[in-house]
Amino acid sequence: MDLDLPAETMRFVDTLVTSGEYSTAQDAVADGVRLLTTRKQLRDDVQRGIAELDAGQWIDGKE
Repeated sequence: MDLDLPAETMRFVDTLVTSGEYSTAQDAVADGVRLLTTRKQLRDDVQRGIAELDAGQWIDGKE
């Protein structure tokens, strides 16, 4: 898969590689996608929790 990233994003990725934080641009982008995946899962979990609270599905802290 080829990606056409904005110049500012590519400069940032290049900086990460140059600094040694990542071995390749592909590694840096893959880590970014992993972070996005985690963020989406966290948002989904929060939404599920809100829906449960709205439905009255909660436990009193005293219990």
